[in-house]
Formats: sequence, C-alpha cells, structure tokens
Amino acid sequence: MLRPSIFVLPCEPIQRDRPPKGEAWLHEVKFDGYRMQLHKAGRKVTIFSRNGHDWSDRFPRIAAELAALQTCVIDAELVATDATGVTDFATLRRTVSKRQEDGLALCAFDLLYARGRDIRAMPYIERKKGLANLLARADIGALRHSEYFADGDRLLAVCGARGLEGIVSKRRDSAYRSGKQASWIKVKCQRGARPTGSVTGCLTEGRAVLRCALVSRLFRNGHLARFPPQGRRRAPGPAGWRSITTPP
Repeated sequence: MLRPSIFVLPCEPIQRDRPPKGEAWLHEVKFDGYRMQLHKAGRKVTIFSRNGHDWSDRFPRIAAELAALQTCVIDAELVATDATGVTDFATLRRTVSKRQEDGLALCAFDLLYARGRDIRAMPYIERKKGLANLLARADIGALRHSEYFADGDRLLAVCGARGLEGIVSKRRDSAYRSGKQASWIKVKCQRGARPTGSVTGCLTEGRAVLRCALVSRLFRNGHLARFPPQGRRRAPGPAGWRSITTPP
C-alpha cells in the first residue's frame, strides 16, 4: 500500500512513430525536462528525482510553494525555457547545476495519492480530474497542470511546429503501473511539421476556454509565451498568464 512518503517507481511509455487513434486514447504534450515525483506528507515536502533521490534541497523556493498542497503524490516534469519560450534541456541542466531556480516550473501530469488513498488503480481520466482539482485549489505559481487533448495527430503537429519534443498518448482507462507500459505511448515530433487548422482551435479542442492548461502557459494569443521570472505570480490580463479563448 502506497504511503505519501514512499517513492514510487515511475510509469514509462513505450515509443512509437505515430500516436494511437480512437476515443480510448488521450494525449498530452511531452516536455524535455527532468522527471520528478512530488510528495506532500503532513507538513513535509519531498521532491524526488526519477531514480528516487531526494532533490528537495536543490529547489528550496519551489519546495516552499508546494507546502500549500494537500497530502498527495504527484508525477511531474521539471522544465526550463529558452529565450523563445520553448522548453530547453540545456538551459534546465545549466540552471540546476548552478542550484538556481529562476525560470523553472513543474508540469504535473498524474496523481498517485490523494485524500488519504492510493489511487493508482483508478482510470487515468479520473486521476487527471483529481489532479486538476487539487492544483486549482492550491494555486501554486511553480506548478502547472498538463491537460490532455483528444486529437493526437493535430497536437503532435502543433508541438512539432513550435519546437517541442513530442507527445505522450495514454489510455483513458489505464491504471498507473511502474515500468514500461503499452498504455502510455511516446511519439517524438518531426521537426518542421506544420499543424493542420488553427493552432488555437487545436489546443482548445472545442472548449470555450482552456483552463489551467500547461499548453496555455506556452501559447498566449497564438504565440509562445515564457514562464514568469522568479518570484512573480500569475496575474489576470495580458501581463500575466492567460488561457486561450476559442475565436468566434
């Protein structure tokens, strides 16, 4: 039985050339960063690396922000952006090696433990809903929710056109299991691929507003945006992070 203080070996995707099709699958942006596991147990916050090493002391500011979370275990990716706003692994590695935190953000994509329960056996779609609610209540500047999208081909094309790494497709009914799983499929972008249709229309998937989405943090008014500098909080309006509204 999972306890909120115990590291969990992460679920890993298998790699394919194209995303799977059909309503059984949902798709997320894959960012080029460090896999992290966030644990909030009582008042204690622990940030584990993908291999289970405690990296909390490397990110004291982020750890302090995560204290606002309820007891939980979150699977996430630590990312940094380059001058154009695209996630950049070299920038991330350089920032982390200097023990700095400016420009770093955590992209949360799965929830393993919440409300005193191990929820890994729950369907992916239900875990995602729980994660979105958890993050909305906490409202932590350094922690973003990675939303899912229905059309994997269009999302992959948009990511390729914007210089992102790729996407991860997940079965909506899948449980969270450690190790490589066929229920998670990684597809890398083909550089220079052009999206079909409106970028904004693809990213909103027909919804009026893309709420609290990671992609909406990167795409603002149809263009790439940057993470806010250290110490700044999200603000409404053009000066801060905004969601993307579907045009009429």
